[in-house]
Formats: sequence, C-alpha cells, structure tokens
Amino acid sequence: MKAKILQRIRLRHRLFLAFFIVIGLSQALVLTYAAFSSVNDIDNPAQLVSRRYAIEFAPVFSFSYRANEDWGQAELLIDEMMKNSSREMLNDNDESFFEVINMPQPFRINRIILLDASGEIVVDSQRDPASAEALFPNAVPLLDEDGSQIGSLIIGSGFNADFILEIQQGSRQAFIGISLWATVISIILSLILSYRLSQPLRKLRQAAATLADSGEVEELPITRYDEIGELTAIFNEMSGRIQHQRHLRQQMVADIAHELRTPLSVMKIELSSLVDGLQDPANVTVSLQQEIDTLEKLIGDLNLLALADAQELKLDLREIDAADFLTQATRQWEQPAHQHGMTINLILPHNHEILIQGDERRLYQVLSNLVNNAFKYAADNPKLEISLVEVNDKTIQFRVRDFGSGIPPEDIPYLFDRFYRVKGNQVLEAGGSGLGLAISKRLVDLHGGRIWCESKLGEGSQFVVELSQGQNRNENNLTA
Repeated sequence: MKAKILQRIRLRHRLFLAFFIVIGLSQALVLTYAAFSSVNDIDNPAQLVSRRYAIEFAPVFSFSYRANEDWGQAELLIDEMMKNSSREMLNDNDESFFEVINMPQPFRINRIILLDASGEIVVDSQRDPASAEALFPNAVPLLDEDGSQIGSLIIGSGFNADFILEIQQGSRQAFIGISLWATVISIILSLILSYRLSQPLRKLRQAAATLADSGEVEELPITRYDEIGELTAIFNEMSGRIQHQRHLRQQMVADIAHELRTPLSVMKIELSSLVDGLQDPANVTVSLQQEIDTLEKLIGDLNLLALADAQELKLDLREIDAADFLTQATRQWEQPAHQHGMTINLILPHNHEILIQGDERRLYQVLSNLVNNAFKYAADNPKLEISLVEVNDKTIQFRVRDFGSGIPPEDIPYLFDRFYRVKGNQVLEAGGSGLGLAISKRLVDLHGGRIWCESKLGEGSQFVVELSQGQNRNENNLTA
C-alpha cells in the first residue's frame, strides 16, 4: 500500500520533499552544533584580548622596574592587579606614566606571570611553574628606556561564567532565528525550483499523451540546455518521425488501394467485354495476363518489405567478386538498354580483385531497380554509366549514373520512402508502384551498407550503393 502511495506522488512533490529533507538535516546539524559547542570555543578569543592587555600593562611593569631598579615591587603590583585595583596602585604624581586601562566588566584576569630578562619566572600569581611554560608563547616583552629587554609579562585571562552563558544563549537564539529564516526561504526556493524543474516534464507528459491519442502534436519549444532540454529535443524528433511514419502509413494504404484498383478495373473491363462478346478471347487473355503480372509484382514487393520489416528476410551471404558480379549484371541490362535507346558504359578498377560479402541475388535486385529507373526516367539521354569504385581498403561503391533531367532537390530526401514518386509528366508516364527504391534501401541496409542519391537539375542523377569489403559486416544481417 505504501509503495502504491509513493508511486502516485508527483515529481515536483518528490523534489520538494527531497529538498525539505536536506534542509531539515542541515538545520538540525546547525542547531546541534549550537547546543553542544564547547565553552572553550568562546574562551579562545579571550587569549587574544589578554595579550592586548598585557601589551597595555607592560609600561606599568617597566616603570616599576626602573623606579626600584629590580622586581621587588612586582609581586605587590601583581597582587593589586589580581584584585582588579590596578588604578589604586598609582598616586596622583604617577598618572602621567600610565593610561588607565578600561577593562570591560565581564573580562577577568585569571593569571599573571612575570619573567626576568633570562626567561626565569619572577612572580606567578598561581605559583604553578609546571603549567606556566605552556603560556610562554603569549609573553609580551618589557623594555627599558634604552630599548633593552628587562623581562616579559604574561596575562592569562577570560570571561566570567555569567558572561559566557549570556554569549551561549545569545548565540543559540541567533542560530535558531537564522535557521528559521533560512528554512522559510529554503522552502520557498524549493517550491519554486521543484515547479520549474517539473514544468518541462509536465509539458512532455501532456504532449506524449496527446501524441498517443491523436498522433498529432506541435513541436515543444526548447528553453533549456540540460538533460531536460536534450529530452525535449529527442521527443520532438521522435514525434516528428512518428507523425511522418503515420502520414506515410496512411499514404501507403491509399497507394496500395490505388495500385490494386487500377489493374482490377482493367481486368473487370476486359472480362465484361469478353462476356458481352465485344473482344477476342485471345486478346483479352494477353491483357489479363499483363495485369495479373502487375498485381503479382506489386504483391511480391509488398511481401518482401513486410518480411524485411518483420526481420524474417533471409540473406544468402557469400563471398562475391564485385567486378565480376557487376560485369555479368551489366550484360543482362544491355538488351533492355538497347530497347530504350541507351548504351551502358561500365567502369571497373583494374588493379586487383575486390571481394565483398553479400547476397548476389538481392544485390542484383538493388542495382536492377536503379538501372530500370534510369531506363524509365532518363530515356531522353542515351548514356548510362555504371561503375565500381574502391573508396578505401574497407569500402566499395556501386554507382549508377544517368545524364537525364535530374531530380528536384526537395524530392531527394523522400526518394526512398514507400510509394513516393517524383511529380512530373515523365514520371507519371513511366508508371511504377514507387516501391523499387524503398526495397533497394531496405536490402542495402540488411547488408550493412548505405544508399543515397546525388542529383542536379539538367545534369542527371547518380545513385550510390556503399558496402564493406571482405568480412566487414554485421552478423545480425544474416537474417533481417
């Protein structure tokens, strides 16, 4: 039950909860430190203050030494200072030698140590030589009128317990006040941050739901360049592809219906005329056979694409001599080329044997589609060039180039889409189902290669099939 409840918590609420836990732990640590910090931490600054007072009391001890030419009065002076009556030890005539020290009431002198010029203890208010050495680093030198050192003064001081308690209470109250304000501000910032972080994800969720329901969604704006921005860009690309595929699928259904309707209509008309006795049975039989062949080819192409999409199309991969393969294929295209009034110029490398791994029957199908398209759409120019190019020691290319009117640039990105046909009278007259290039691309993909078109209006088109040499192929392509 608890797991289900946690699953229903929105992301922004989870983010806020995470922020709140971090804030709570941080404030708990601050308050714990404020509650249990050592009193010695407050006494540490007193050591600096005591050294400052030692520096201010130093002239008093120097004056006493000069007046008595020894430290004879030092013990009395220290006793008076320990009683906090240092102002009474001077008479009216001596006030010019001493600036009265304004000591704060909470500040107290705990210990006074006087050292002679050799560093020996002359007077120690606590009379504990063993612990005095630890205070030697805080000693302030006492100087004579000529600047020579006559001794050192150490004042150990601190604050009284009441003052320390007041500081502690004040510090804790300050910590608590600051913590409360910090908590309030942090909660507000957490709400803002959690909302801002989750807002793009909410838009993505809404867009995904819209895409799932209707299949149409507007492109989301990219307003940030972090992981969420990358996710938005990927979603836009994905939704664009889905909508494009949806459009192609709808177009494909319409095209299939059209392609089937045309031969069926012809067959229906022929059969009706045969029944009515308007045509000779022999002529009708020939016409019906042609339409049946058209339907059979269309169904075969669709079946091949379906097998490829379902990854059930098997390739019979073998080692092929690319030059020999292309030579034999070209011989089979020479007669159709002659019928279309075209000549084929075959260009092969002559330096060494080029071996590739492929299904010879499927590769012939790919190149036949390209060559037949050239027969149909470039018949206004009699020249057709077929070549084998070794790009490097790992890659080869089959190129089919015509010198016809070319393909408009806006049509090139869609040439390999199913049922796509370039608009134009020549294309419409040539006929075709628009599946040839789609099949060619799918077969080349299964071989682990690439196929693309290069075309310029008025200069012709070139289709390039790029494959790997030798064993450079994807083993997964044995069965697509």
